Amino acid sequence: MTDEATKAIYAEAAKAKGKPVFSLMVGDFRNTPSIDEVDVSGYAGQIGDTIRVRAHDDFMVTGVSLSLSQADGQTIESGEAVEAPPKSGQWIYTATQTVTTDRVAVIAELPTVFLQQDELFTNEK
Repeated sequence: MTDEATKAIYAEAAKAKGKPVFSLMVGDFRNTPSIDEVDVSGYAGQIGDTIRVRAHDDFMVTGVSLSLSQADGQTIESGEAVEAPPKSGQWIYTATQTVTTDRVAVIAELPTVFLQQDELFTNEK
């Protein structure tokens, strides 16, 4: 491993768990992160509305990004969610665009794996 910061994180975790660093790294590699829930109940298509994502991993989730698109696939907006509180597995995305369409596809992605979960938001007018 050439990334010193990542190496230090694994070394600290391995020491705390009483495991060899290599063992911890292999275990982490074999157990990919997962998205447990995408909650759109706080999203009504307005600027400042929030979408919550619950994600977990046996080691750590380093980020969650969301993409909102119209039913025809045209992207409305995308960006990074913020973990709040830190190390909680609860990620919050805050909308930056007002949506005028009545259907929005929400795609939540984890950075280190090609894993996504789609959630459909329907704006009842």
